[in-house]
Amino acid sequence: MSAPNTSLTDFGTCWSTGEGNDLTMPAIMASGFQVIAEAIIRRWSTPAGGLIDDPTYGRNLMGLIGKALSPRDVAREQQGAGAEAEKDERVLSCAVTLTLDNVTGLLTVAARAVTALGPFSLVASVSAVGVQLLQVSP
Repeated sequence: MSAPNTSLTDFGTCWSTGEGNDLTMPAIMASGFQVIAEAIIRRWSTPAGGLIDDPTYGRNLMGLIGKALSPRDVAREQQGAGAEAEKDERVLSCAVTLTLDNVTGLLTVAARAVTALGPFSLVASVSAVGVQLLQVSP
């Protein structure tokens, strides 16, 4: 009998990116759902194929800023962002809602992810220069 895969239930810790994609100063450690949310944010701010050792990693939501998106485009991008989050083995499912504010040029991403430890929600703001994690809640 093989040992259980604890990586699906023990999310460990990571250095928090806090606001934006750079480490906060002073640096703090993230744990729990925050670790998964930050991993998802990194996926959403990396161009597809942007990792040399994983050509399937990434879906750059910053590329959506300034584009004219039809309702069909928005639906496709929501599905793609959810699918990108689900590439993380700790994420069992992820439903994403994108809201574009044409006045400010910001894209708001609201997601509900499910892990082996249960569901959590995250909200992020996307601009032409970055993806910022705004909120994580169990």
